[in-house]
Amino acid sequence: MMRESKSYLKLWANILQRAIEDFYYEPPETTENLPNCQYSQIKRELYWKEQAQAWFKNRSDEFNSFEGVCTILGLEPSEIRKKLHEEKLL
Repeated sequence: MMRESKSYLKLWANILQRAIEDFYYEPPETTENLPNCQYSQIKRELYWKEQAQAWFKNRSDEFNSFEGVCTILGLEPSEIRKKLHEEKLL
């Protein structure tokens, strides 16, 4: 049972980590002369950045929401949001 619990927490920690990575994504300064596949990748990354921004702003406490994940991990969502505000990212 302990192993399942650790795996469960690791999964949610990885989800939070990915959301943070998506949130901090910065596209290249120029997209000129990029192959279509790279341009498509940038568009996908920007989409996930927008989704991450909305996820962090959402005040829902549903199971898979930012606040729900923080509850599972024992983190304080307001402290994370405060840090993002201080960095003028949220």
